[in-house]
Amino acid sequence: MDFERYVANPLIKFTVSSLGEFVAKLLRGEPVLDNRYMGRMLRDNIGDVTFKEIHDRYKWNLNITVTDASKTDEARLLNYLTAPNVVVWTAVCASSAIPGFYEPVELMIKTETGEIKPYHPNITQTRYIDGSIGGDLPMQRMSELFNVNTFIVSQVNPHVVPFVSVDGGGILDS
Repeated sequence: MDFERYVANPLIKFTVSSLGEFVAKLLRGEPVLDNRYMGRMLRDNIGDVTFKEIHDRYKWNLNITVTDASKTDEARLLNYLTAPNVVVWTAVCASSAIPGFYEPVELMIKTETGEIKPYHPNITQTRYIDGSIGGDLPMQRMSELFNVNTFIVSQVNPHVVPFVSVDGGGILDS
């Protein structure tokens, strides 16, 4: 069975070739999606652009949250102020690394000479996962950094629908 032909999104590539293997890997807690493939697709499309380069070129305050896979109690907000030299495609891969679906990702930086190197070169390899594991929306931190007090948020995780309401309150009313 060609398991990948059922997926229309070119950023997704499975690490399995059958539905049985998919279920078995999920049950063992092993990744079923290939984030190296997603990284190659992102890199091919946006290149090795950094948060600072995006800010300098377009004046965008791009923010991506990631969580240290070994310390899942707090998210880290990446942007041109907090992580200017981090390569954006690595942050996107890390932020997408939902445990059980993707492996944790090592962030990379671009040096002044254009070389791509690990973000934490002098310590044990630090790998990152989805930022919502440590804190879904870093509104406090963004308020402090950018003097923001209004947020427009797109929630794409279907499992949170029962807990979100139109008015921003608690659980949906019937």
